[in-house]
Amino acid sequence: MVSARTIVASGVLNILGISFFVAQPKDQCSPAPPVGKYIFLLATLLLFWDSDMIPKKLKPFSPRIFACGDLLLTIFFTELILLMGWCGLERMTYRTVYFVCRGRPGCNYALMTFCSILAAVASLFIVLKVITHRKIKDIAGSVFEYIHVVRTYVWGAIYFSQLTRQERMLSVHAFEAQLRYRNRRNVKPGEPTVTVQDTENQMDDGKSAPEPEIVQELSP
Repeated sequence: MVSARTIVASGVLNILGISFFVAQPKDQCSPAPPVGKYIFLLATLLLFWDSDMIPKKLKPFSPRIFACGDLLLTIFFTELILLMGWCGLERMTYRTVYFVCRGRPGCNYALMTFCSILAAVASLFIVLKVITHRKIKDIAGSVFEYIHVVRTYVWGAIYFSQLTRQERMLSVHAFEAQLRYRNRRNVKPGEPTVTVQDTENQMDDGKSAPEPEIVQELSP
């Protein structure tokens, strides 16, 4: 994830028209207002903010070099996307609009403004959808798991309440057998298996419940 300082620095440089890697166009890309360009710049920076320019595993070796490289790569790709990608899109759109409006100044400006803002807003919407989809997918994993556990518990309680007393006892014995089998698989060979005997909860005067017995289970 690119740092906030890097994102701010790259955005300020592009707004001020300062470029280091890609030459600024000599003429204006289109007569449209720069609103669409700024919206597209925001979408680009948001996408970079949610991604990594350099693998994180290289950061512990040299944090300063990592930060410097992160800044340079972010500025480079931002200039490349804006000055070549967006500017090229504006010029192509302007030619199409000029052909449609047949050179009428008011029509050119209005239609070009609408097309540039529409394209920028669409790109921002796509970026936001990609970013929020990743975060929602990460958060929703634990939520869906919790809902599944609660749903299983509720259906199990409903099913258990509909059983007769004999069927309930059989279910409890089957559950205990599964626990003993699972514990037996986790015990290493030669180690004693600890089983808790059923004890009554009644307490005598000055006496406590008996300690659980340790029983050595021998395999047949």
